Amino acid sequence: MKKERLEELSDKLQRDMTLIQISQKSNALNINTQAISNGSNTVSDEPATDNNTGSCNNGDDDDSNCIIVKGLHKNALASSLPGIIADMGRVMKLKLTKDDLKRVTIMKRKFYERHNLETDTMILIVQFHKLDMKVDFLKHKEKCKKHPAYASVNVEDYVSENTYNLCQYAKILKTYGYAAVYWRNNCVYAKKTNSTDCREIPIHTRSQVDALKFSI
Repeated sequence: MKKERLEELSDKLQRDMTLIQISQKSNALNINTQAISNGSNTVSDEPATDNNTGSCNNGDDDDSNCIIVKGLHKNALASSLPGIIADMGRVMKLKLTKDDLKRVTIMKRKFYERHNLETDTMILIVQFHKLDMKVDFLKHKEKCKKHPAYASVNVEDYVSENTYNLCQYAKILKTYGYAAVYWRNNCVYAKKTNSTDCREIPIHTRSQVDALKFSI
């Protein structure tokens, strides 16, 4: 009986120590940026990039390289977050390593409170160095649903608040004869027709939207 009691106490102590370690990591992430090799864990509302409205480019080192990962349990804080993303890439059979990640960002607590979200899960913003790896990650995301560790995790393209608001404003172009207004890779586009030969028009500002109203 004494031996069983000692084993129970030992197991309880180990569980308590694990919970303390997770809590300490969570608190540390809430107050500063923790640099790690081949990437970083940060806590933020937005990716740490230059935030120019409608700054569409070729996808190097900006918000267009970002995705959203929802539904990871906070227990994942016991592991390296870039390591988790790399493991998801392994499940997708992608040639993804930590070197492909610029940073992994955890949404701040106030974001969850503002949107009435459960606080036992995390929302991550993942920023890749290159756009093509981000595209591959999104393309194969459904493969993670077959893995028990990631069955409840959702992966989505990232759109900043500025880009979202610009896209909503640009939808007025449809009343002026434009066939489509949409966002992709955190950039807003309009098309005059739905033809595959029709050129996409990148939209950067509201004033550009106003000018496009009368250019069709």
